[in-house]
Amino acid sequence: MPQSNRLGRANLPCQLSNPLESFYTVGLLVALDDATGGRGEVAERVLVVEDNDLNRKLFCDLLRANGLTVEPVADGHNVLDIARSFEPDLVIMDIQLPNISGVDLIEALKADETLRRVPILAVTAYAGKGDEDRIRQAGAEGYLSKPVSIQPFMNAVNALLDRRAAA
Repeated sequence: MPQSNRLGRANLPCQLSNPLESFYTVGLLVALDDATGGRGEVAERVLVVEDNDLNRKLFCDLLRANGLTVEPVADGHNVLDIARSFEPDLVIMDIQLPNISGVDLIEALKADETLRRVPILAVTAYAGKGDEDRIRQAGAEGYLSKPVSIQPFMNAVNALLDRRAAA
C-alpha cells in the first residue's frame, strides 16, 4: 500500500509505493539531510537584488557556497512579487538600481504584511555622508558599502540570518 507524505518547505509530494521509488526518495532525503546539516530543514533562502551582473554572480556564488538557496533578481520592478513567491529569509538589496530606488524597494518590502519581518542587507557603492542612516531608517537592518569583501559580507549575512532564527 503506498504511503503518501509531503516533503520539505516546498511541500513536494512524496509517495513510497515501490522499492525503486523508495530508493530515490531515500536518496533525496539523505541529500536534503546533508544539505541542511542534519537539521531536516530546507536551506535558508536569500533574495539578491543587484543589477550589476558581476556583483550579482559574486553574491549568489558566495551564498550558494555557504549552503544557502538563492534567487537572483536584476530588475527591481518585480521584487515584491518575486519576494512573495520565493519567501526569502533575507533580502540583499542594491541601492542604486536603474529606474527604481533600492530605498523605495526597502520601504515597500517593510510595508508589505507578508514580507515586513524579512531582514534586509543594503549593499551600495553610493556611500555618502548620511546615506547609511537614511537606508537604515527605510528599514534595512544591515548596511555594507562596495566594494564588498567576502568575510564582512558573509558575517553580515550570517548575523542577519542568525538574528531572524533567534526571533
